[in-house]
Amino acid sequence: MNQRFLGWLFRLLICTVLVSAIEIISTPSASDLSLGNEFVLSWESDHFTIKKGSVNIWSTVPGKPFVSADGHHNSGKTSNDSSNPQTFEFGCKSQNVLSFQYVDWKETFTGTAVQVRGQLLRCQNMATTYLLTFWVPSMNPDRVAFRLDVSPLHNPNVILNNLCFRFAMHPHDTLYGFDWNGPFTLPNNNSMTITSIIHDNLPAVNGVNETYSSDEDIGGAGGTLAYITTSGRLFYLYNSSTAHAKFDFTVKNVVSIEYGSLIMNGAFAKGADLFDASAKLTAATGRTLLQLEQVS
Repeated sequence: MNQRFLGWLFRLLICTVLVSAIEIISTPSASDLSLGNEFVLSWESDHFTIKKGSVNIWSTVPGKPFVSADGHHNSGKTSNDSSNPQTFEFGCKSQNVLSFQYVDWKETFTGTAVQVRGQLLRCQNMATTYLLTFWVPSMNPDRVAFRLDVSPLHNPNVILNNLCFRFAMHPHDTLYGFDWNGPFTLPNNNSMTITSIIHDNLPAVNGVNETYSSDEDIGGAGGTLAYITTSGRLFYLYNSSTAHAKFDFTVKNVVSIEYGSLIMNGAFAKGADLFDASAKLTAATGRTLLQLEQVS
């Protein structure tokens, strides 16, 4: 079977299985920290939320990891027919949350950000640190920006290649968004995967449609990856996040983003409705989704 396909399938399974099977451990005490402009990050026993007043802007899935990573491990052993060390792929199978606190941060509404620190665990019996930082941008204080950084393991035999970021999706929302090919629509109770790269010859697997073309297409930037919803929720990756990305909606009420790098930057917001969210996206990226009422 095509090696590239097997690698892609492995990474997709890591993102999907962790949502349904592994629990977060070693969590901090409950606490609320202000991000500025009335946005508040809260830890609620087994998940994070960001609210503005009583409005839920963003949240992780209760009791489930929201960060993972995958890569390969060098066994240090050689096979009978090769002098090269044997390697095999792995995915970090658990996560903890150690702390969240204020840090100095540039270009923010308050001059500070809130940084969540923890570890990815059981990465081939090893661990690595992640940092997830939230702030309100000084130029666009109606939204929350984030930076997810999965630091490499100190063990030279373990290399991380991709990260996975996942969070909750409102159960009654319909999605509208942009990928490489332009606008897409995802009605209620459906699932699909979108990608930043044009692909054209890999069969659909488990309801996920993605195909691969030539090697030189893999890893190129596909412009702004974004979606908005009928309830006015907005999520997008910054143009600086140029690695290959997939937005996966195949687990009900969960968004999983597989990203071909160890640092991801983006933002999310809540508008009054679909069109308000579209205006916020246009203000930040120059792209508009107002034509999507014509998309089938």
